[in-house]
Formats: sequence, structure tokens, C-alpha cells
Amino acid sequence: MQRLLRGFSAQLLLVTLLPLTLVLSAVSFGALAAHQQAMRTMVGERDNRAIVATAIVLSDALRACAAPAGIPSAERARTCLTSATLEALVNPMGGQHRVDAYVFDRSGTVILHTNPARVGANVAAHSGVFPALDGQEGTVYQNDPVSGEEHVVSFARLRLPPGSEPLGVILEEPWEAVLDPMMRFSLAAPLVLLPMALLTALAITLGLRRIVRPLQQLQAAAQRVEEGDLDALARGPHRDGIQEIKDLGATLEKMAARIQTDQRSLRAHAQAVMRAQESERARLAHELHDDTIQNLVALAQRAQLLKAMLPAEAPAQARLGELRDHAQRMIDDVRRISRGLRPIYLEEAGLMSALERLALETDELSAQRSPPVRVSFECAGDITRQAPEVELALFRVAQEAIANALRHADARRVQVELSGTPEALTLTVADDGRGFDVSQPGNPDGLGIFSIRERANAIGATVEVSSAPGAGARVRVALALGPSSG
Repeated sequence: MQRLLRGFSAQLLLVTLLPLTLVLSAVSFGALAAHQQAMRTMVGERDNRAIVATAIVLSDALRACAAPAGIPSAERARTCLTSATLEALVNPMGGQHRVDAYVFDRSGTVILHTNPARVGANVAAHSGVFPALDGQEGTVYQNDPVSGEEHVVSFARLRLPPGSEPLGVILEEPWEAVLDPMMRFSLAAPLVLLPMALLTALAITLGLRRIVRPLQQLQAAAQRVEEGDLDALARGPHRDGIQEIKDLGATLEKMAARIQTDQRSLRAHAQAVMRAQESERARLAHELHDDTIQNLVALAQRAQLLKAMLPAEAPAQARLGELRDHAQRMIDDVRRISRGLRPIYLEEAGLMSALERLALETDELSAQRSPPVRVSFECAGDITRQAPEVELALFRVAQEAIANALRHADARRVQVELSGTPEALTLTVADDGRGFDVSQPGNPDGLGIFSIRERANAIGATVEVSSAPGAGARVRVALALGPSSG
């Protein structure tokens, strides 16, 4: 049961339905806001008509009181109109719902009010006073300075004869009093929806924490595995996810462990192959040096002796000279091959001298190609002797990188650099060839790069291969030196 509840289906249901509830809540809030806005518009239109009607009635009453010769004024209004008259006009039905109404003069002083106690108060600061005195009519919503509640305020100017003192009238009532009980209940609807919204937010948070975030962590770990960090999954970024994510992470972790086992086996096999290669190369180099070269030297000497035994004008003299020269070229070629198989310079003079000799011989040989390829060597820093297996591995890396450039890159220049510091030894081989996409496993340099990486791994060095189509290639091997290195 617990596994079922933690499963993806159950939690997906929660994460799907509850956000839908949140959407419906948002729609409800929006509809409520639209309804309130419509109510405000309707109340404003109603109060506009009410204030105009009130202004007309009061104006007629004031003109009648001032007739026939009097001019309507604030003093006439105080005499002719009473609070009871105004109360009967604006609140004809009585009851609890009351509308306050008041008439004021040009200074903002109340001369007539439905509440007699408010007569004489100055309302000049009220937002509807001066617009009304200027002849404007309208309705505004504002907070009452005393109670702080929102009021609906309608204002207009009394329609008096020209030359009369300007008088204004205002109708004012609380906004809450305008709403009927059902509308006031609708205002409380957000309080009902609030717990559901909180529950939805909780479900979304749960989905993010238990599904989305663990999946993102698992994807990032898988990316690190793809980049070579096979222990990334073992650190368990998916432990807090739902059951399906945990199962997926466990499966990927087992796959990564199996890949690690296979890699160790492959690396051990590759190291054994490279050791066998070095052993075979040493054997071939020994045989070439002790047997083949010696036989070729003997052949050249016999050709020289035979040439000396023949008369100078003998037709065979030229042929014997060609035979001797050809044998000498074969001796040089076999010696070069022997040095490549078993670098004597590496054993006797060290890595720097061996790389310099490798670059020189490769440059001389490659200069005969069409078009020629120039191979150069540079050295910088303090280069100290290293363990024989370290120097041999770096030498083979340089050999392989140069061979890749000559065979596959169509390069015109190959640069070999060796730099050393007390902390590290760095070998770089760069060419200006056509380059390749290092992310593609099927690139033409794949086997050579694999050999370079395995040789570097064998001595604890790091390899950086950078290339792009049309931009050449660069192989950099860095070896950290311990305190006792050299």
C-alpha cells in the first residue's frame, strides 16, 4: 500500500487534479472581481440618476421658497429647507439602510444635512465638493476619513438661476450597505477557496520535491555518467523521489556499476595488450638490430669487396655501386624502424631528446610527401627524467598523435611541445588538419585516441582532446609530479 501511494500514478493524480482546482479557484476569483466591478458600475449609474434627481428637487424647492423677488442663496436654503425635508427626500423608505445627504456652499460649509449635528461642518477636503461647485456631476468611491470604510459618493450642483450663489449637494452611503446579503456572502467566497488553494499549493510543492526535482537530479547525474563520472549515480541524488524514480535510479546505478566493471576489464586487457606490444616491439627491434641490419651490412660490405675485385672498367661496377647504395638505404630504414620500435634515445638521453629525435626524423620523412608535412618540436621549462614507464608512455602518446595527424588529418604542420614545472609535465601535439568531431565515437581517430587515453591512464595522467571540423586537432596530456618525481 505504501509503495502504491508513493508511486507515480497516485502522485501524478494529486499533482494533476489539485492544480486543476487551483485553476478553477482562480477563475472563481476572477469572476468575483468582474462581478464586483459590474456592481460598482451599476451602483454608479444608479447614484448618478439619484443625485441629478435630488439636485433638481432641491433646486425647485429653493426657487419656490425664494420667489417671487428673492434670489436663492445659502441663507435662503437654511430658512427654506430642513434636515427632515432632506431625510424624507433621500431615505423615503426609512429602515436601516441610510443615505447621508448634505448641501454645502462655495466655501465647503455644510448648510443642510440629513444629520442636523453635521450642519456647519466644513467638507472642503471632500473629493466631490469642488467638482460639484464647478458644475460637474458624477460618482466616486473613496474611504471615509473617520470610519475608514469605502463609501459611494455622488455629487452635483443645484440648478439655480444665473447670478445665484453656487450650492452643491452630495449623497453618500457605505459600499457594504449597497450590497445585498447574497453579494456579501460572495465576498466571503475567497475564504472558502483559500484552504483549497493552500492544498493545491502543497500538492504542487510535493510534486516538485518528489517528482520534478529528483528527475532533474537524476538527469544531471546521468549526464555526468555520460561524461565519465560513473560514481555520480552512486551518490544517490534520486533518493527522495517517488518509487518509480528510485527504481529507475537503482537500475541506472547497476548499469553504471556494470560499465565500471567492464571498463576495468577492458582497461586491464588494454594494458596487457600494450605490455605485449612493447614486449613484441622490443623483440622485433632486437631481431632487426642483431639479424636484419647485420645481414644488410654484410651484404653492403660484400658488394663493396666484389666491386674492388673487378676491373674499374667492368660493366658490373655501376650495378655493384647501386646495390651497395640500396643496401645502405635499407640499413637506414631498418634502423629508423628499430628506433621507433625500441627508442634507444629514450633510454639513453630521456624524453626530451627522444621527442626531438622523433620530430626530426618524422619531419625528414614527411618532407618527401606531396604535399610535404612539417613536424617541429619545442621544449619549455624544467624537464627532469621520469620513471622509464612514464617516459615510454608519453613517447608513445606523441608517436600516436603524430601518426594520426599524418594518416587522417591532411595536416601541413604538426607541432610537438613538451613543458615542465616542478608540479607537472605536459605534452601537447597539435596539427592544422581538417579536424573532427570529438563527440562522435566513429571518428577516424577513434582507435588512436583510445590508445592515447589508455597509455595516459596507465601512468595517472589526464588527457584533453580538442578538435572541430576544419579547425585542426590538439592532444594535451598532463602528468602531475609528486614530491619525489625525477
